[in-house]
Amino acid sequence: MLKNLGEHLVDLHGPHDHQGLLSTDRQLSMLDAYAGAGDINNRYSRAWRVWREKTDALHDFQSTGLAGERELELLRHQLEEIDAAEVDTAEEAELEADYQRASNSSNLVELVGGAVGLLSGSDASLLDRLGQLQKLSRDLEKLDPALRETLEGVDKTVLELQEIEIGLVDYLEDLNTDPAELMRLEERINTLEMLKRKYGPTLQDVMTHREEVAERLDSVENHTERLAELEQDVAAALEMVDSLGMELSEQRRSAAPRLAKEIARHLKELGFKQAAFEVRLVAHATPEASGLERVEFEFGPNPGEPMKPLRQIASSGEISRVMLSVKSALAAQDATPLMVFDEIDANVGGEIARAVGEKMARLGERHQVVAITHFPQVAAVAAHHFVVSKEVEDGRTCSRLVAVEGEQRISELVRMLGGGGDQARAMAESLLG
Repeated sequence: MLKNLGEHLVDLHGPHDHQGLLSTDRQLSMLDAYAGAGDINNRYSRAWRVWREKTDALHDFQSTGLAGERELELLRHQLEEIDAAEVDTAEEAELEADYQRASNSSNLVELVGGAVGLLSGSDASLLDRLGQLQKLSRDLEKLDPALRETLEGVDKTVLELQEIEIGLVDYLEDLNTDPAELMRLEERINTLEMLKRKYGPTLQDVMTHREEVAERLDSVENHTERLAELEQDVAAALEMVDSLGMELSEQRRSAAPRLAKEIARHLKELGFKQAAFEVRLVAHATPEASGLERVEFEFGPNPGEPMKPLRQIASSGEISRVMLSVKSALAAQDATPLMVFDEIDANVGGEIARAVGEKMARLGERHQVVAITHFPQVAAVAAHHFVVSKEVEDGRTCSRLVAVEGEQRISELVRMLGGGGDQARAMAESLLG
């Protein structure tokens, strides 16, 4: 998360980071930023993804081909078989419980009948005996009220056993002992088990298979209509892509010469007095995710030579200056608050280094710019100058960052120039202006 956030807060350029400028994808994103094409670019990208999804769906449908008569017969049979069973994925547990009762109905009748008989079936039943105990308890309470607490459980016991008796009698009345019901339950269970064996280990899998079969059967039986529908969807999606793509292309065509002119102006200020620069658009055969065309930055550093793609001809020093020129041209569109240039002035001469420093200083008017450099010409144009030094303390190397101003800054520039003396000091003072 912090890494993604940092990409929007800090723009870091090292000695080799400018190689990314050679990527045509990066060049296209720079052109779009200069053109202010963010909104139309997003709308085009969404439309292109929809078109690709529609196209893939059409290809998948076409690849399935037309079904043979045997497959059609099988699909219809499977659909009819599942539909005829009227499967309810929630019925299985209740069905198993009903079957368990029905298959044990004779034993249940015998056992429940025996329980009811013990409770109330004769003069010697539990409830009859408890009735006698209940009468004795009341007589005892009359003679000694202190026994009331001891005997109060008798009435509760009688009441609970009476409720049990009523419940068992009701259960017997509701118990289905019809052999036909047992047969019906067996047939239903066998039907569901057969479907599970054929179409899935669970009833939910059976219903999922049913939906797949129905969808396949529909596509086969209505193949012509479905094919026409998919082709129409693809055509409509492509029409939207072409419309938005042409709108995006128009913005790019309008911005390309302006960007090229702006970059060329900055290149002249960085020592390329007669260099040529062009932003060329090359159309794709079919729409791509990035648009209807790709971009190619073309550079001609020497007069009289044909321009070629930047990636084919530029040296490291040239690429550094081109990158700085592009950054300068895009300064108004770049919302990154902090730019860090780590020795991007490598492979350039002293005179050009001064121009590089001034260019970074102008970028500093819109952004916070941090430049790491060994060139006094670059350091001298900075608003603030810091010196990084290393010292060994207690056997450990420590790095220090110290701000230098006034006389200290002049001394540091003299050091960077390669020595002392009045001439070096005068040069350092002249660099500071």
